[in-house]
Amino acid sequence: MLENLLRTGGAFRSAIARETKLTEASVSRILAELRSENLVQETRHPAPYSGGPTSLVTLSKSVAIAGIELSNSRLSFGIGDLAGTLDYVDRMPASPQLDQDAFEQLVRRSAAAMLAWAHARGITLRQAALSIPGYGREAGNPIYPWDVARLRGVLGE
Repeated sequence: MLENLLRTGGAFRSAIARETKLTEASVSRILAELRSENLVQETRHPAPYSGGPTSLVTLSKSVAIAGIELSNSRLSFGIGDLAGTLDYVDRMPASPQLDQDAFEQLVRRSAAAMLAWAHARGITLRQAALSIPGYGREAGNPIYPWDVARLRGVLGE
């Protein structure tokens, strides 16, 4: 449901039910949970047709999320909201030639800088997204030679 809202930018409950193949009762129950976590908001809009729905569901703009991405020999850390606004970004070179210890130090320094930025602004990160090739595979990835189990420990810190 969250992916659907992210992709569409917002939808009426009936459209969410249709797109996610859930019943409207299930959509209502899930939306109540998401609203209690402040992940979604509903606003009244004119009905798209006579007798149509009037409550548009969108992702909450008040939830701060962190993103970490490793691609094109670059490590990026960012903070934004569910609406797609990026408030903080830090990118640094991360060559596959870095040894494990150097890469782990780069991750630690970058994460500390991101968290310090958020803390200085009173921002509490609620969610995090991670995109590192080979991270979910125990065998690792031939592009990035770092030990996945060790990397998991560093990211867990």
